[in-house]
Amino acid sequence: MRLDLQIEGDLNKILASESRVAEAAVTAAVRKAGESLKSALRAQVVGAGLGRRLANAVRCNVYPERGESLSTAAWVFARPGKGGRGGAADIIAAFEEGTLRVVLADQPDVIEVEYAGMRLRNVTWDAGEISGDLVYEDILSEPVCEQMTPARFPGAF
Repeated sequence: MRLDLQIEGDLNKILASESRVAEAAVTAAVRKAGESLKSALRAQVVGAGLGRRLANAVRCNVYPERGESLSTAAWVFARPGKGGRGGAADIIAAFEEGTLRVVLADQPDVIEVEYAGMRLRNVTWDAGEISGDLVYEDILSEPVCEQMTPARFPGAF
């Protein structure tokens, strides 16, 4: 069996046209995904009772800023304050990371013990309660040396 194939028109023009269609589709999909994520984050900030003003600090930038591309990317972020410090980004981060300080009820100004660098995970809430786990990053799964030998630690022997 023999099959003959003939292309009508200019193949380069056909491929260029299809490429433009693909670029438009990718750009539209990435823009929609970025805006959707931005809206969801803003809704979470408002839902947490932090207000519309703080929620509006969540931004979405799409790159390239103009035109269409197969390599379009979206960046969703909380805008920092002036000088790159403070502002919404730090306020939002404060609810995710922090320090646990233990004090006695009769001496609340005296910190008995402090655990820094903790993260808030597995948060749940309802009308009467917010709960979550304050954890250190998973340092237990980090590799450790099981045995100190002169070959591994010559300075210790």
